[in-house]
Amino acid sequence: MSLIEKLDSKKNWNAFYTFKSSITSVQKSKLKKLKKFIDDKEYHKTAEKIISGEYKFRYPLKTAVNKKGTDKKRIIYRFPKIESYILKHLTFILYKYDYKLYPNCYSFRRGFCAQTAIKEIVSRKNRNKQYVLKIDIHDYFNSIPSEKLAEEIAEVITDDAPLCALLQQLVTKNKACLKSDNGKYTVIEENTGAMAGAPVSAFFANIYLRGLDKIFFEKAVPYFRYSDDILVLCNTKEEMEEYKTLIFNYIIEKGLTINQEKLRTYSPGQRWEFLGFSLQNGEIDIAEMSVKKLKAKIRRKAKALLRRKKRKHEDFDTVAADLADCFNRKFYDDENEDGFTWSRWYFPLLTTSKSLKIIDTHLIQYMRFLFSGRHTKKNFKVRYSELKSLGFRSLVNEYYKRRWNKN
Repeated sequence: MSLIEKLDSKKNWNAFYTFKSSITSVQKSKLKKLKKFIDDKEYHKTAEKIISGEYKFRYPLKTAVNKKGTDKKRIIYRFPKIESYILKHLTFILYKYDYKLYPNCYSFRRGFCAQTAIKEIVSRKNRNKQYVLKIDIHDYFNSIPSEKLAEEIAEVITDDAPLCALLQQLVTKNKACLKSDNGKYTVIEENTGAMAGAPVSAFFANIYLRGLDKIFFEKAVPYFRYSDDILVLCNTKEEMEEYKTLIFNYIIEKGLTINQEKLRTYSPGQRWEFLGFSLQNGEIDIAEMSVKKLKAKIRRKAKALLRRKKRKHEDFDTVAADLADCFNRKFYDDENEDGFTWSRWYFPLLTTSKSLKIIDTHLIQYMRFLFSGRHTKKNFKVRYSELKSLGFRSLVNEYYKRRWNKN
């Protein structure tokens, strides 16, 4: 029996819903819509045609969206509602093939995450004496050559011909839709690769560089890949150059390009960053870019609240409390003990509070900014004790409090 037959099984759709419900970062409103979609069996007609081999997926809608914390755009591909749900369920089913991936691939896998990679890196005894090679692939998802991806799919899915054919058909269309300002759609021809934004794109991104993962796994080299981010620990400078050449050649052979702007090599003792963390000697902190992005979010939220304050003639206490509450939820989210928050993500691994202090200072600055709408000495009329009464919670204090309680 092909796995695609599960796409028309209420039992498997309910299993998919249960899985999604276990992910605390999934919004309740989205879960409610998924539940209704399943209860109404909206998937049935499409799934039936997919199973019979009659169905052809539509061309995805190509969309440019803002990158978080920057003015840059990234390209994503979106499918219509029913197809999107079908592909999400299909991605859930494809976890069957997770065993064909290697332990040094940490992205989009059950039981693996960026934090897992960092834990394994910091657990290595000699890491402070090693050279570090960090490589990023330019526009990885969308630049994967479709035909080569189809070949990789066939290498992984060897026991389910209908499923293999479905996925190959999906990635080799090489057409997408563009929506114009007047609401009309036009079809364009282009290599869509793994289609960033499409539910199944994570599976494609994992399997496409499986061969590279295998090389380093068999060499027993400390190599860590999270989608398009690769980090290798090397014993000598010569070894680092050797692995750099190996990776470059492999990436080129796969039709991809290295992001030269993000290529980094580090000598022992130098500070380096990976997956939101920075490491130097025995010290683990938050990456500068992560801090920079968060500071930008604080600034944008404060300015939005200032506009609301002026528009609705609100008082300082109201908007300052809202700013504090916004970031308390992001940092701590006490009502959801299993949720994804900064404290649960960073605190267990950090060995210093340096970046936490920078963030605290920035948040305090922008809470006071809401007093006058400017950055002036006048804002210091608002005392620290008042900010605390409005909800400000120091990351530094919370970090040490949790460490003490743990010990």
